[in-house]
Amino acid sequence: MDKINRIVYFLIIISLTALSSCKKDDSTNSTTSVDQIVTTGTWRVSYFVESTEDKTSDFTGYTFSFNTNGELVALNSGVNTTGNWGWDDSSSKFHISIGTNKPLSDLTDDWLILEKTTSLIKLKDDNPTKNELLNFSRN
Repeated sequence: MDKINRIVYFLIIISLTALSSCKKDDSTNSTTSVDQIVTTGTWRVSYFVESTEDKTSDFTGYTFSFNTNGELVALNSGVNTTGNWGWDDSSSKFHISIGTNKPLSDLTDDWLILEKTTSLIKLKDDNPTKNELLNFSRN
């Protein structure tokens, strides 16, 4: 009986070790709304492709804050540019309107929400002829 107890104890220890080493998934429950995600912390453009041209580097140094009142603030080298943002859960659309100068004006559009997690928002232009992709990653 003592040998069986040691085997059971050993199996319990192995099981607990395996369970505690599992990586936590940062995916967000599909019921979490976009505003709950983006209004927490600051964000950066981690991917922006227009047609076939990767323009991600155009946004180097920019930090984005999505405020709960619908205001969007882009900060770069101490200069703030303000705009607006919003979303429509029923159509999975994310709206951005910011600035009149490039590169920020490139973000002004209606975007389809492809994926949302606590650390990443993947968007695609709602006009398929534009072939634009935009990812925001949490800083």
